[in-house]
Amino acid sequence: MASNNSLEEEQDYIDTAYSAREFRRGNRYSGKANISSALSKPVNTLAGGRLQNLRELGDITESVCFANFTKEDDSKIYLGKYLVTDSDFEALVISWKAPAAADFYRATHVNACGLIGKRRFIFNSPNKLKDLEEVIFKDLEANIKNLTRSSETDVSDAVLDELEKGSSGSLKDIIKTIHASQYDIISSKRGGLHVIQGAPGTGKTVVGVHRASWLLFPGNDEQLKADKVLILGPNAAFIRYIEDLVPSLGEDKITHKDLSKLGPNISVTFSEFFEVAKLKGSLRMKKLLAKAVKDRLRIPDEDINFTVPGKNQNIKISFESINERINELRTEKHNYMSGRSAFRIWLLNEITDILQGGKGIRKLVSRNSAYIKESDVDSLTEKIWPSISAVNLIRDLYSSQSRLLSAAKDSDFLVNELVMLEKKSANQNDGWSSSDIALIDYVDTLLNGQKEIYDYIIVDEAQDLTPMQIESIKKRSSNGDILLMGDLAQATGVLLYSSWQQLADLLGTTISRLDELEFGYRVPKQIFEYATKVLSYIDPKLKPPRLVREVSESPVVNINLENLNMYTLVTDINQEKFGEGIVGLIVSDDILVDFCEGLKEFRVSFTELNSAGLVKGINVVPVSRQKGLEFDTVVIYEPKAILDIPLTGLRHLYVAVTRSLNSLHFYCADDLPIELTEICQNWQPTVNDFDQISDEVKEFLQGDELILQDLIGYANVKGVTLEHLLNIIQHGINLD
Repeated sequence: MASNNSLEEEQDYIDTAYSAREFRRGNRYSGKANISSALSKPVNTLAGGRLQNLRELGDITESVCFANFTKEDDSKIYLGKYLVTDSDFEALVISWKAPAAADFYRATHVNACGLIGKRRFIFNSPNKLKDLEEVIFKDLEANIKNLTRSSETDVSDAVLDELEKGSSGSLKDIIKTIHASQYDIISSKRGGLHVIQGAPGTGKTVVGVHRASWLLFPGNDEQLKADKVLILGPNAAFIRYIEDLVPSLGEDKITHKDLSKLGPNISVTFSEFFEVAKLKGSLRMKKLLAKAVKDRLRIPDEDINFTVPGKNQNIKISFESINERINELRTEKHNYMSGRSAFRIWLLNEITDILQGGKGIRKLVSRNSAYIKESDVDSLTEKIWPSISAVNLIRDLYSSQSRLLSAAKDSDFLVNELVMLEKKSANQNDGWSSSDIALIDYVDTLLNGQKEIYDYIIVDEAQDLTPMQIESIKKRSSNGDILLMGDLAQATGVLLYSSWQQLADLLGTTISRLDELEFGYRVPKQIFEYATKVLSYIDPKLKPPRLVREVSESPVVNINLENLNMYTLVTDINQEKFGEGIVGLIVSDDILVDFCEGLKEFRVSFTELNSAGLVKGINVVPVSRQKGLEFDTVVIYEPKAILDIPLTGLRHLYVAVTRSLNSLHFYCADDLPIELTEICQNWQPTVNDFDQISDEVKEFLQGDELILQDLIGYANVKGVTLEHLLNIIQHGINLD
């Protein structure tokens, strides 16, 4: 507990800074402040430059500052989210993004960075101090030498106090809780491919978003502009979760969208089978789609007769000249539609030249000539080089066997793969899957060129990207400056990568910087004990993060409920056993519809997760859409149903267990699965341990012991259980 004198001294300064901030806000609202005049004056931001936006004041309820530090010359600097100045434009509080703030985050007992000490503030309410935590670096060094205090790598009480605050349904800033290791990542120089690997709750997302904000602060990266920064998330619910944080950091021009919004504006309305999604996500689709675009050209094999409108005159255009010009345009690297425009102009010139007696004039680049208007050749242009949208091209391709066969010519597609791509109709009401989006985006670029270009791209949950989605990201980068964030152990996509270098290879580059976040800030130790068990089955070599939070309540396990599991759950909901915060009720996608119907029959009030985001109360969340979200309480209904998801069940369960900030509940018809109760002991199975495998397959595997060991190794690399792998093998045999 800090002394009363220290608290009073700091409270007085906070009151002064708060009054200055609100005075500026009042002047702005009343029209007394002359922003143009203010911007013309030098501002002491301690940033080495002039801050160009004095209008960022933050919300009236926000704390004006959260810490300070004292330099060796006894000068004291206060840190907050935004710059606060007095009437002479001298800084009372500097932004955490200013270069001068770096010493606060980087100073340790080993290297104090020229600081005597630093303080973090703990508030009862915004701008009203409850306590403060102080570090005097000389004392800290002495205490560590005498083994009376742990090293500065431990997380402080002030940070824990901030972390204890519950979920608000949207991602909060971490300015008050940034650790030295996080700050080093946030403030690193931009250049090339940067990867942040982190287990659940280590703060990957907030580090990435704060990094964008830090880079855009004056003096940190002068070349980067906010409208050239793109933040990508896995789905609409995730983007809704982070969208309040981006402008709250003062960067409202940053573009943030989910993967389904890359390309033409269409909606994802259904999920497809694993095998189909994997096929559509592969780079093999590029060659097929490029051929499908080329096939839209109707190159004539005989001369074209053309009637000049209004002149009752017929002329003949040789098919050789048409073919020659089409080939020229295609080698000039036009996109499809710009090539079409150039071809239309060429037709106009060609017809004009013929009407003039073949004088060889090729000067026309406008819309009309003395002989013919451009609109007169529209029909002929459409006949040879038809206009098409990416959506319609993909729809036509899926609905036509002949188009698919033609597009797949000279490719390595099997007949059964083309059958998987085929749809039975070209109905405009047919929906689109998430794997279709990248294909439509790729075709749109072939048709219209690439319109969206960014200088810095941040991608969250990158471990789930397909190669075609990576292609969508790659072509939007002007310079290869890309930040990928994720956790390979949480991968639940159609491809399971064994290393980040595999994604780098798809981007055509190498990793320039790879950071692994060490501390788990959000998920309590008691809950992560269950996650650690699941993690051991994904890969025994993977280690959990260093956890910094504990809660008083242990996870609650309800087992052997048989047919009473829904009734027991509803009873607990009605008795308000899950508290008043944001509750995530996570279920397998396979049982989602029946589960929601069951809740309705019991007249339980709930919200099914959608793009509108999270709400207080019960949020029913399909396991496929839980990534990146967090809840005060998580309820996992039938974890075995999640485990039964082919290939990725373990990983889905691992993610589900780590979504909670405070409490976790299980509801099981049978016992809790072993993956949640025991650490994997590198069990070496035999084929006789699997009842679902036929005698024929067992006999084959037993004939060569190395085959089973190879399968075990493959299962470990892919992060799946051997049981799931053998199930898939047996399923494939049954299909044959």
